[in-house]
Amino acid sequence: MTIPLRTIALIAFTLATGNVNVSAIEIAPSARGWEPGAGRFRMQITQCVIAKFSKRIPPCEPPAAADRTEDADARATSLRKRALFFIEIQSFPEARRELDAFLLLQPDSAEARHLSARLALTMGNIALAGTEIAIARRLSPNNPDVHATYAEQLEARPAAYEALREFDAILDRWPDHAFSRIRRAQLLLSHNKPLDALRDLDLLVSGKHPAIEHFNLRAVANLKVGQPLRAIEDYTAALQRAPGAHHLLSGRARAYEQVGDDDAALRDLSAALDDPALRSIPPRELGELLMQRAFILLRSKRFDEAVADVTAALVKGGTPSVLRAQVFLRQNGFPDVPLDGRNSEALGQVLKACLGLNACFQGITRKI
Repeated sequence: MTIPLRTIALIAFTLATGNVNVSAIEIAPSARGWEPGAGRFRMQITQCVIAKFSKRIPPCEPPAAADRTEDADARATSLRKRALFFIEIQSFPEARRELDAFLLLQPDSAEARHLSARLALTMGNIALAGTEIAIARRLSPNNPDVHATYAEQLEARPAAYEALREFDAILDRWPDHAFSRIRRAQLLLSHNKPLDALRDLDLLVSGKHPAIEHFNLRAVANLKVGQPLRAIEDYTAALQRAPGAHHLLSGRARAYEQVGDDDAALRDLSAALDDPALRSIPPRELGELLMQRAFILLRSKRFDEAVADVTAALVKGGTPSVLRAQVFLRQNGFPDVPLDGRNSEALGQVLKACLGLNACFQGITRKI
């Protein structure tokens, strides 16, 4: 696993414009200080991470390597510090090299084995993660973080049922283990059990340090169980902590749609789409936001604006996206559409006609 492209793009944009606005970046929950040390390494926005992507900020220097004349404990301490530094800046191959050297010096270190398992999970090496976490569990059987990493390794195999049972066992024994509670909630949501997930999410949100992701996930669960007003409250609480976050605005717009408030939904989507930083996110995600707004505009009979959003979504997808749409239109009653992969006034006119046919519009959305 590497840094999400969206996160890289938004960091790059804010640095390029001189506006390092961390709240505009999708921050991993661990950066908010709630996550114990378990599971894959989630990205944290730190000064060293920002420096890595900036051409104006000097990069952080790693801790000095131990001198070969130092004793084994001193060398192991140095290797550990260097491994953690490279993990922080998401330089995982370098972290792997330091951790392997650390393990040669201290093969019976539960911490080193656990770090090794987490790094292997992060890098997608599930077999190594399984080997290392088995050793860590033997060396440190009473560490909830170790058990939680084991559960995440089970999920990655994939063995979702076994992972759920492990998270259940952890929370029976350590009910305050926040990482296990949110991971169980995520797993339950992914298996369409939102009511069960809400029990965990209610506890997290009512805790001492609720995170943005807690509110976001509870909003998703509330939407799934048909409680859009509660979802709006959760998205609003999350947006107070991360103003302008486009995934939260998009989610709240969906909730507003469910309660029939298209005006509020359009305000949220327009606020998200007006953010200059959005130019840096992957085209598919931007296209989805545009299409979400286009559906509402169409429902409001604002056809010209809807066509503008559909066209923009197609163009953002590049020539292949436009060409797929043109082929679809040719096959569905519009034989005069050119097959050139280009935007044009003629394409706009055909798209406007297509919007009047629900099946046609639904089909176009699948071509973006």
